[in-house]
Amino acid sequence: MVLTWNGRDDTVACVRSLAHSTEVTICVIVVDNGSFDGTEEAVRSCGVALTFIQNGANLGFSRGNNVGIDVAMQWGANAVLVLNNDTTVEPTTICRLASTLRDTPTAGACSPVVRYATDPGRIWFAGAPYVASHSHAGRASIYELGAPLPQEPFRVDRAVGAAMMVRREVVESVGVFADELFFLYEDVDWSLRMRAAGWDVLLDPGATIAHKVAASQEGTPVTPTTAYYGTRNDLELGRRHGGLSRLRALRREVGCAVVHLAGVRRARRGARLASLRATVIGWRDYRRGRFGPAG
Repeated sequence: MVLTWNGRDDTVACVRSLAHSTEVTICVIVVDNGSFDGTEEAVRSCGVALTFIQNGANLGFSRGNNVGIDVAMQWGANAVLVLNNDTTVEPTTICRLASTLRDTPTAGACSPVVRYATDPGRIWFAGAPYVASHSHAGRASIYELGAPLPQEPFRVDRAVGAAMMVRREVVESVGVFADELFFLYEDVDWSLRMRAAGWDVLLDPGATIAHKVAASQEGTPVTPTTAYYGTRNDLELGRRHGGLSRLRALRREVGCAVVHLAGVRRARRGARLASLRATVIGWRDYRRGRFGPAG
């Protein structure tokens, strides 16, 4: 299930990589959040059998993906692979993920190793810790820092929305992405809800995808958009899943906001002031309980 928004060429490449999947039967669903760059025409004519769903508007990552997940469940899918459109999939990846879920009855979701498309030797995601009392839920694990990967699938705190296969029973019992988060941290929230319901979340080191990191944000780590949603939703995760006392929750909130404010330095020079303002607005909207799309 591939969600896209104005990513025509990346989406076509992603879909074509899925067509080369081996040892597994798949149905490809592409959900378009109202692209205006010719995505629909290009994907429909790319030569791959698929179902194309046009949302007609940008529903965000959460709700946009949920549209495709709902269709997959209606079709009777045993599992659904949520996949970013700026990824390409190795031929054996889907089979590996499906086999891991089949062989591990306690596993609710499984992600592959995600490598940088521009530098396949580097790992972008291989599981990430989540500690509720910490000020920021980051993506780094020891494997991104160079530690050797285990040989077998292993438990992680969270899967990643760029590529996560989720079994049907999880969708039926836990639900889907939280619509109100709209964009960013919805994968962490879903993973934590799975774990709270007794499911394991796994990383399969034998499965790999390549990811053009932040392609929808033109490759920039921080933009006004990511600053706003990242701040607001990271704060909300602490509230939902932290289980902290009032004082510790306040400390976590302030620390988290400071981390995001400091992160503005990674924005492009001309976008730093706008990103700083977006961070402050994200913090404000969190405190006011305003969720969904910005504004």
